[in-house]
This record gives sequence, C-alpha cells and structure tokens, in this order.
Amino acid sequence: MNAVSIPGSEELEVLSPSCIEIVQCTKNEIARIMQKVPIKKAPGYDGIDFIVLKTIFRTNPDIPITFYNKCLSLQCFSNPLKTGVTVLFLKKGKNKSDIKSHRPVSLLPTFGKTQPPPQKK
Repeated sequence: MNAVSIPGSEELEVLSPSCIEIVQCTKNEIARIMQKVPIKKAPGYDGIDFIVLKTIFRTNPDIPITFYNKCLSLQCFSNPLKTGVTVLFLKKGKNKSDIKSHRPVSLLPTFGKTQPPPQKK
C-alpha cells in the first residue's frame, strides 16, 4: 500500500478516543445550517464565500456531508478550520490613529463556521 501525504495533516488535532458514540451528520441537518448562513457574510482567509458553499451543497451535497462526517469519524477539527484572521475596521468619523477608533472582526474559514456540532447517540 502506498502512503498518501495529506497537506496540512501535521496540523490535525486528534482528540483522545472516547466511549461516546458520535452521530453522523445528515443531509437535513446540514441543510438547516446552510439555510441559516447569511450569504453576505465575509469569508475567512480560505476565500470561500457562503454563496459558493451553498451552491456546492445544493448541486452536490455529498461533498460537505462527507467532509463533516469524516471530521466527526476521525474526531478531529483541524487547526486551519478554527484559525481566524483579525481585521481592524475604522469606525465612521473616528481618528484612525486612535486604537479605540477601530472595530476588530475575526474572519473564520467558511467550512469551520458551518461545521455541525457533534451529537451523542
């Protein structure tokens, strides 16, 4: 068997095995999440807009379902999915040299924001 190198796999955070059985995500569960996600939200550093993720789910739902369920079965939530980029926005009419004049916004990766929470069986 050939070994396969997965980019970023060295950054996977694997949780310790648990006696709790985790329920896999269903298409309906992810569809509810996709309905709630506003399409005008800014993407994270991954650059994936929510409209793109919703389109992928609508046209080929197996892609996000498989991704989310693989994360659950491996009991991991990789660091790139939970790493945000903080951007400072200047408040209207404020002095840009004053730190209090800026509003910090954390931009999280799209797949990380839409990851369903694990559920016990």
